[in-house]
Amino acid sequence: MTYKDDMRKLIDIVKQQSFDNTIDNTLDDLVILTTAVKDLSNRLQTRIDKKLNMPKQKAKNIRSKKRQSKPPTLPIPSPKTSFNNNSQSNLPTSNPTSSNSITAKDYSTLQTDFMSKQQSTKPITPQPPL
Repeated sequence: MTYKDDMRKLIDIVKQQSFDNTIDNTLDDLVILTTAVKDLSNRLQTRIDKKLNMPKQKAKNIRSKKRQSKPPTLPIPSPKTSFNNNSQSNLPTSNPTSSNSITAKDYSTLQTDFMSKQQSTKPITPQPPL
């Protein structure tokens, strides 16, 4: 484990020099150490991703070989599914489109709601003593 000893020595040197060196040199050392840590973590993440995805890739290759052995079947279009230039489409949509416009009734309900809210926050008028 000589590389670990060398690495520890280098880190100790950088720590000691941080007290004696100028701030610029200390910041440069910090940047160098930070980029080294970033590179190492990226490499480790890549190795982990490869290891986790390995069984999936093997399964994909097996599936793709099985699929290649069978000829692909194409669906035969029926007259009902033919495309036409009408405003209606035969394709299903999960979010149907609709348009709503603001009417005079909407404005009046907003006005009455606003007025009722103002009345509820209206200050209480004092009554003269009897």
